[in-house]
Amino acid sequence: MRWEQYNGNLVAHTFETRRVFNDVIGTYDDDPNLTSEVSYSSQLPDLGNGPIDLPDDMWAQEGYMTTNPTRQGLGYMMSFAASAFALRDSIKWIFVSSGSQRGGGAALAEKLGGEYHRDLEFKTRTGHVEKLGGYIIPVKTMNMLSAEGWANYGWKLTDTRD
Repeated sequence: MRWEQYNGNLVAHTFETRRVFNDVIGTYDDDPNLTSEVSYSSQLPDLGNGPIDLPDDMWAQEGYMTTNPTRQGLGYMMSFAASAFALRDSIKWIFVSSGSQRGGGAALAEKLGGEYHRDLEFKTRTGHVEKLGGYIIPVKTMNMLSAEGWANYGWKLTDTRD
C-alpha cells in the first residue's frame, strides 16, 4: 500500500507498506533508514505452562509497533495495512498486550476501538488457563478508525496493492 502527503500539488512525503510473512513493514520517503514495523501471530508465547493457540479468528500483536519517524500518523497507516491483511485472512479480532505503559501503544489501541480487559483468559495447549491484560480490537473497527487517523494527518491512499 502507498500513501502520499501533499504540499500544494507536490508530493511532500510518501509512506509504503508491505507484508512479509506475519510482519507489516513500512518505509517513509523511500528511505531504508526510516522504517516502521509491526508483527502479528496466531499464538501467544509460552508463559511457563505451554504455548497458547489463539482462536482461528484472532491475531495477537507481537512486541511493540515501531514507527520512524514518529508523530507523522504512521501508526495509523501501519494499523490500516495490518487490518486489511487481517480482513483478507478472515481475522475478526486483534489482541494487543497491555505490557506497554499508558500512552504510546495503549493510546493507539484505544483510538482504534480497542477495549481494555484486565483478566482475559487464554487456554494453553496443556489445558492451563493464563490470565492476561490487554486490548481486544475488532478488525473492522480498526480498519475504519485507522483510515480516519491517517486522513486527519493529510495522507491520501494512492495504491492498495501489497
